[in-house]
Amino acid sequence: MRNRRDVVVGGLVAVVVVAVGVAAVSAIRWRRLPPSAPGVELSGSTPVASPTPATTPVPPSASTTTPTVSPLATIARPAFESSTADRTDAPLRIDWIGGSDVAWESVSLPNAFAVRVASIDGRPLEIRTRIRQAVMAPGATEMVDEAVAAGTDVIVMSINFVWLHWDEVACNEMTVMHVKYECLLSPISAEISRQRGAELQELIDAAVAAGVPLYVYSQPHSSDVLANPAIVGLIERAEADLAAYDPHKAHVRFVARVFTRDIEPLSEGVDFIDMVHPTPAGAERLADWLANDISAFWASTGLGR
Repeated sequence: MRNRRDVVVGGLVAVVVVAVGVAAVSAIRWRRLPPSAPGVELSGSTPVASPTPATTPVPPSASTTTPTVSPLATIARPAFESSTADRTDAPLRIDWIGGSDVAWESVSLPNAFAVRVASIDGRPLEIRTRIRQAVMAPGATEMVDEAVAAGTDVIVMSINFVWLHWDEVACNEMTVMHVKYECLLSPISAEISRQRGAELQELIDAAVAAGVPLYVYSQPHSSDVLANPAIVGLIERAEADLAAYDPHKAHVRFVARVFTRDIEPLSEGVDFIDMVHPTPAGAERLADWLANDISAFWASTGLGR
């Protein structure tokens, strides 16, 4: 009788242990989070509240009208794969770097992009927006370093033409937007231009050295400023100067030309708040172009470091 009781008790204990184990496993599975949805992460500990951008005075608030958006897209498998098997289902970490032209008040190009591109090679996107208002090339270099330290998979970066010759003292007193922008695009002194060139080269070198797919584009512009006879020649010169920084690497797409030339008209007051800050409607049109071009770029590259 004693042996039979021991067997029965032992059996009951075993059943309880198994039941507890199953419950624990079920609880663990239930608590697992789904892949991260596209989000926004401002560079630094706290967002900066709308100071004056590098190119223009503080613009008025953008329209809050909700535009019609394009349907979701999926970027096809690239020409070759270099990601390891354990990363194929992990979110693809895209760090989008720039100034207020990337995200301003209620407007965000990365967010508009995320609506259009649902995944890359089956991997959901985790877009980390790193912006600084009135940023210059050295600040952008710091954001590249932050992205690398955070384990970036892809870098998308906007470059401002005024980084080529910026001299705040010479243009600081000007208040008319187009007149001030003409000043900001104009070489003031050979010494300042050399310094700015060295800063820009350091930025490009740091981004290329990250060893991940790198998409660089020049800051979008309104059709109004591109049609201004006093400015368009300076923009064309800036495009040529910026093109000289193209590293011509297989994992880099470098768009020195102002791409808004291809989607004109983008007028001030409708698509842009001023010369370079898009409205919500303008951001949708810019995101359409960027989604197509980045998709084409992705089709010819992979995710290898």
